[in-house]
Amino acid sequence: MPEAAPPPPPRILALGDVPPRGGVVETPVLAEVDAWLHAANARAVLWIHGPAGSGRTTALATAIRRSWDVPRHAKRIACFPGMCLEEVLGEASDILRQVGSDALSRVLDQRSLLGSKISILLQALNAHPLLLWIDDVDSLLPVPGSLEGVLEGLKLIDGKAGRVVLTSEKPPPPAFAATLEVKSTDSHRCPFSERLIERASRVLGDQQAAELAGLGRAEAVQRALETLVPQASPEAAAVLQ
Repeated sequence: MPEAAPPPPPRILALGDVPPRGGVVETPVLAEVDAWLHAANARAVLWIHGPAGSGRTTALATAIRRSWDVPRHAKRIACFPGMCLEEVLGEASDILRQVGSDALSRVLDQRSLLGSKISILLQALNAHPLLLWIDDVDSLLPVPGSLEGVLEGLKLIDGKAGRVVLTSEKPPPPAFAATLEVKSTDSHRCPFSERLIERASRVLGDQQAAELAGLGRAEAVQRALETLVPQASPEAAAVLQ
């Protein structure tokens, strides 16, 4: 009797500080991301855009976590203001070492041109089942042509092994939109926080309600909590955005 094939190794999910949230609202973009993760012939690069609080990060993290039947490791690189592309490549090299490729690590230790380093990353993504998620790509240091150069290179990924997701508050550059799988969360909001703001508006006077309506998303949630639950902390507001 032939021996059974060994089970595949467990997926590496390095998503960082995106806690699993109970009761995730099923939105169209969540279903679309789920379909993209499972589709064998989908485009290799997904760009998700929408304003802060519209559920980009939550939807993507949820879809990745529950796609247990897709044998692809996942790494989230959370960008921050002023972060440079070299730092993104450094974080990408960490997950690549874990899946058996140290080529990017070796080239990062050399004084190679940035284009050569990106080329090594693209080769690794074509060879290894890895989902590389660059979160808040808007925050990258605005070096002229750097994002465009990365997007041009991403055209070379076939998507059969590795894939890339970029999340942003803005749509992709028009010149690249046709080569990307583009999804928007512009119309999606957390229903609970919407109700919270609406309830606070009814409690406040007309002038204060108008001020609340003119605030940004994070400030509006914080103000609504302060109105309805005076002892609420900023951390509670952050969870509800």
